[in-house]
Amino acid sequence: MGLQYELMLQQLLNEAPSLLPALAIFAVAIPIELLFGTGRRAQWSERMGNIGAMLLHFAAGGLLLNAMLAQPWGILILGFPETPRTTLLQNPIVWTIALIFVTDGLFYIYHRLQHAVPLLWHVHKLHHTDPEMNITTSKRSHFLERPLQFIVFGAPALWITGVNYEGLAYATVCGPFFLYFAHLDLRLPLGPLTAIIVGPQYHRIHHSKAGSEQNANFAQAFPLFDMLGGTYKRPAQDEYPDTGVLECNTATKRWTPLIW
Repeated sequence: MGLQYELMLQQLLNEAPSLLPALAIFAVAIPIELLFGTGRRAQWSERMGNIGAMLLHFAAGGLLLNAMLAQPWGILILGFPETPRTTLLQNPIVWTIALIFVTDGLFYIYHRLQHAVPLLWHVHKLHHTDPEMNITTSKRSHFLERPLQFIVFGAPALWITGVNYEGLAYATVCGPFFLYFAHLDLRLPLGPLTAIIVGPQYHRIHHSKAGSEQNANFAQAFPLFDMLGGTYKRPAQDEYPDTGVLECNTATKRWTPLIW
């Protein structure tokens, strides 16, 4: 079980060095948002709150995940194959693409459940309460999301693909791109690429205050999954709706889901 524990440790610690890159990405992206954004300026108090949520997500979520994986059933979860499932997946680039694709498919299912199951929505709701979606919203997540995501689609994706260590290093860099890119406050219509890759305008529809639109565009990377699931909504020209949760109209209501 040595390699499984090594992978678990890598998974748990991956976010530690990613905290500084996240702050660097925020520092670069925020001025771009101010220049080319939708015109809805995010409050600095909310941005700082998002960074605080990111730190809590890493610390508290990591401790909880460690505790869960230390249990007998947690050790079973880490029993995924230590080598790629097929010869094709021995290529680290192919493996990386496959892992991101499989992860996004599993995430799509999980994400829909988050909006359909009240208990899961209560945890996920914090991510949606940001009144002005922006780059820091990408890290506005409840700390319970960390163990949930690893167990629901992180580990299962590795069970499906097997492990390619070089590819895992690539995925650690490439995977977060989709998360950051989708949450940018940016006027950037992708034209024909809208149906191929999730962009800021596409994902903004999902963060819309309109409840009906929150049930569209669940995919994080590939709109194909929304097409297959019947939840694809192509943004209209110059469509950049207000974001947030309608009833969470004060700072207290926006951040209460973090406590419970």
